[in-house]
Amino acid sequence: MKAQAYNVVRDLAEESLINNASRLNQAQKAELYNRINTYNLFDFVFCDYWNVFLTLVCILIANGHTIWLPTDDKAITTAKNIFMNLSNPNFPKDKRLDVFLEILHTSPYKTEYMKYMIAEYGETEETTAIINYFGYTDFDNPRIAR
Repeated sequence: MKAQAYNVVRDLAEESLINNASRLNQAQKAELYNRINTYNLFDFVFCDYWNVFLTLVCILIANGHTIWLPTDDKAITTAKNIFMNLSNPNFPKDKRLDVFLEILHTSPYKTEYMKYMIAEYGETEETTAIINYFGYTDFDNPRIAR
């Protein structure tokens, strides 16, 4: 009996919410969508994804699987050496961006690369997107300042 009463109340509440939501006009919908803070929304999505990833890694390790990131040490060393040459004034300016993007593709998790990108190209929408994508949101954070 309690379950039936609960189901009736739940069904009525759902029906009421759906009917009210479908009666919104375009201006009301736009106003509601404009209230959404996309930064927080995507930040939460990223955090959820990251938590799922870490949980999966922990489960795999707990079950005896080895987790590793395939790296090409030679390519990373080459990228590091080329990066050191980028500051040389004789390095061709027209090739800097292409070379830097290749370095970033090879080894994206270096704070010094992100700092170079900001110093060289400024804080643009594109550089901010790259920095946020790789999780470098606070260079003063001792966990990522290497």
